[in-house]
Amino acid sequence: MMASNGNIAFVHDGVCVCVSGPHKEPIFTGRVTISEQPYGGVLEWHANEEVNETGKLLSSPETENLDWEDVASGFSAEYKPHSSQSNESIGLKLETTKKPQTISFDVADLKSYKCLQKKKGKGSEVTFFLKDGSTPPTLYFPKNNHICLINALEKYIQFRRSAKDINLYIVHEPQKEALEKSFSELQLFREQSSDLVKRFFDDPYTATMGGFSKVTNFLLDYVLTNENSPTKCSNEEVVQMLQESLPSVEINQNEEPGFEVITCMELPPRPQVKRDDPVLFDQWESHIDSEGQVTDIEQLKCKIFKGGLLNSLRKEVWKFLLGYFPFNSTRKEREKLRKKKIDDYYKMKLQWKSITPEQETRFSAFRERKNLIEKDVSRTDRTHPYFMGTENANVQLLYDILMTYCMYNFDLGYVQGMSDLLSPVLVVMENEADAFWCFAEFMENVGSNFELDQQGMKTQLQQLYSVIHFADPHLCDYLESHDSGNLYFCFRWLLILFKREFKFHDIMRLWEVSISKCSTVNCYFK
Repeated sequence: MMASNGNIAFVHDGVCVCVSGPHKEPIFTGRVTISEQPYGGVLEWHANEEVNETGKLLSSPETENLDWEDVASGFSAEYKPHSSQSNESIGLKLETTKKPQTISFDVADLKSYKCLQKKKGKGSEVTFFLKDGSTPPTLYFPKNNHICLINALEKYIQFRRSAKDINLYIVHEPQKEALEKSFSELQLFREQSSDLVKRFFDDPYTATMGGFSKVTNFLLDYVLTNENSPTKCSNEEVVQMLQESLPSVEINQNEEPGFEVITCMELPPRPQVKRDDPVLFDQWESHIDSEGQVTDIEQLKCKIFKGGLLNSLRKEVWKFLLGYFPFNSTRKEREKLRKKKIDDYYKMKLQWKSITPEQETRFSAFRERKNLIEKDVSRTDRTHPYFMGTENANVQLLYDILMTYCMYNFDLGYVQGMSDLLSPVLVVMENEADAFWCFAEFMENVGSNFELDQQGMKTQLQQLYSVIHFADPHLCDYLESHDSGNLYFCFRWLLILFKREFKFHDIMRLWEVSISKCSTVNCYFK
């Protein structure tokens, strides 16, 4: 986030940043500033020059790329609509000069900072830790000049020293008194906390995630700031906590506490399920007539429901399953439709790409969605080969598609979890515009999961409870007796369709089977 247009409240020159590289660790000197924006203070560091430990200039920083370079960096592109009868084209140019990227974050996002004094008064180094878990590069100050920066930050937030680490300072938020309450006062695990149940059915996502975040923050702050807090709980203490939270579960103190909760019950043998082979290319071709229309649609869906699709077929067939192409459309109709869809996509993409930094400072909804997408994209499936690496162009595509979806669906915008649904679609399509429209159609079916009132999630949890009650009353009684009849533990499964519960290739099979099942369940039992 660039905030140089705001009023500068603090300036400090001569602050260094060390960047690790494959052959050396160049040091950049620069300027630290705090600027006041309408939404709060913003701390920034701008590179000045690159020097080595002896102070000798190494090279111009204008030719370097730093490790913290934004994944959503600029680009230059030109696009000519298919439908245009003239030679006019839509040009889009952004700065692509390679230079050290500015360190920038909102002061309100600070969680803590750590300050280490160098020996013989040679200065100090300050490392900031943000609430989202990220850590910007460490700042190196001559002598003890970091104190003036901390004093400037305390205009916006307050710090208190950790009782466990004298070099660690934690943001103190006195208005959040809930973090200072005991577990019993939080009332997360007791039967009489009917207010929590009511809040869950009013807004299950906020109530569930908010409750767990309070526990996490409470534990972290308590351990870091309380001098009397234990560094490690004994088995007896853990057992006591579990017995208070789960009074109906018998816990053996001779075993590692916690595992009995899921192993004390005997499970029946897992049933043997045999599925059909995936639909092959010749089977798919047999359902395409001379005009390109799909025939015997229900029979085809039934085959997909029973066995899924061959991986090489997904790129073509998913466009029909997700609703991008109608099953009864001809090849010519699909070609014409695709050209129009590509034009529409790049027009919407141009809308957000052309928003200037000045506009962004006065567009809070856009700014908040952009920041959320940046954070989510940077950690979505980064271990998958398609998104692996620090400068992977596919990560940029993921970001661009989600930003464009915000322009396509203003009301819904972006909600955490959508990147998980887009990722497999992009891997299958391997095309930006095609992936966008398949994702947009996908969201037409599952978008209610992400709506503010969470009505879609409430309905699914109720339906799931009804299914369990009918199919396995014994399991339903067991869940009820262990205070799990609300099925809170199923929330993430339903929200992002088991995306994080299975391996990537299994998710693609699960989704295509689920999509094709709607009108074909009866044929499975024929």
